[in-house]
Amino acid sequence: MKPTLWQPSTALSTKEEQVLKRMKKAKLFVFLRKQRHEIFDEAFQNELATLSQDSKRGHPPIAPAQLALATLLQAYMGVSDDEVIEATVMDRRWQLVLDCLDSEQAPIRLGTLVGFRGRLIEAQMDRRLIERTIELGEHSGAFGSRALRAALDSSPLWGAGRVEDTYNVVGHALRKVMSVIAAQREWELAEVAQEAGAELVCGSSLKANLDRDWDQTTQKEEALSLVLTTLTQVEDGQMRHGRKSRSVRVDGYKRHVLHDMDSGMVRAVGVTAANAPEASVTEAISADLDHQAVTLQELHIERAYVSSHWVRTRSPELEV
Repeated sequence: MKPTLWQPSTALSTKEEQVLKRMKKAKLFVFLRKQRHEIFDEAFQNELATLSQDSKRGHPPIAPAQLALATLLQAYMGVSDDEVIEATVMDRRWQLVLDCLDSEQAPIRLGTLVGFRGRLIEAQMDRRLIERTIELGEHSGAFGSRALRAALDSSPLWGAGRVEDTYNVVGHALRKVMSVIAAQREWELAEVAQEAGAELVCGSSLKANLDRDWDQTTQKEEALSLVLTTLTQVEDGQMRHGRKSRSVRVDGYKRHVLHDMDSGMVRAVGVTAANAPEASVTEAISADLDHQAVTLQELHIERAYVSSHWVRTRSPELEV
């Protein structure tokens, strides 16, 4: 089944107006609700439709525009794939934007979301989605091309950015592998885990699911044996290892986000290997700002970015 064009309502219902009145922060939800029909016009929806795949298991098709909106909100809120699905049922702000207010069923399936995002990035339409959103923001007056007060910071991405128990780190790796398989098959994660005999990694904590007395050496060895039986090989040839501080190691990649301090919007994002210097990303971010015709007037950064080109070659007008 092919997805159809999404035709959400433009006029606010009474319930929607009540939700909007209670929203004091996270104004992107307000902007997307009011401008979604403009962002996802027929032409852009047809572009997104080229990324969709036929459902092989008879599930109702999901409009690519809804998946794209969920992807935007996920990046804005910094939540996991599982949390996205939960938010579409539990958070009225998400429901407001996705046109499923008070729905008790998630409008999006986990595998479909993961698969769509992968195809979006592969086709380099993630940048197109961000640029179109910013373009509409400028036209609507929500934010625009002006002297920018910005803050830049990095955070771990994909890898184990926090100091976690080894068992749970392995569990996260297994879960990611199965999520990729689930996305390719358009299955639920639980279905893939059951087929692979790896149901124990479906919970939030592998260590909790193993349910062992971790003070007993014998039980720890039993748990390790069970994990190794499940885990035949998990390998990422591009995995990198770096540090945020002497005590905090980062495995994988780092996300660098430039926030507009006045509107709260994200104006640019960069990704580097975890062992790459933070300052190495700033020229790419600067190019994105030039493309948006934005001039930096004030920049708040942590010391890791001090060697960036912004600091080395900054103009007198830029306050760092």
